[in-house]
Amino acid sequence: MELTVPLEQPITYCLYARKSSESDERQVMRIDSQQKEMQALAIKENLKVTEILQESHSAKDSGQRPMFMKLLSDI
Repeated sequence: MELTVPLEQPITYCLYARKSSESDERQVMRIDSQQKEMQALAIKENLKVTEILQESHSAKDSGQRPMFMKLLSDI
């Protein structure tokens, strides 16, 4: 009887960038800057990025970040 060992799935990553639409001066980094930083780190660390999500609006109330909710659902 031959035993089969399940193949491990490689870990994949999703980048998530968010910027509130409230006030630009209060933001640390714009979305495009966030993405560039994350992509550079992914390359440096040899991470397999399969998706990049972004959103740009205020989320004062709970559940107001649809792309973040998608990310959690996908996990």
